[in-house]
Amino acid sequence: MRNVANGISDELEVIAAATSSFKSTFYLLIESDSNDETLKKLKEEEENRQNFFYRSMGNLTEKF
Repeated sequence: MRNVANGISDELEVIAAATSSFKSTFYLLIESDSNDETLKKLKEEEENRQNFFYRSMGNLTEKF
């Protein structure tokens, strides 16, 4: 994903609501090439949301 700072929290709430009947939910998001506040938001989510993980692949457009 890329440049999702403005909507990622809302989207995660939709996923949380859709999976609320599950015994547990794990989140793994892969980010690359963001130039907004996406990484900051992902770090906040990782600190505050249980079983939430993300990995940033950096700037892939410069590598490929």
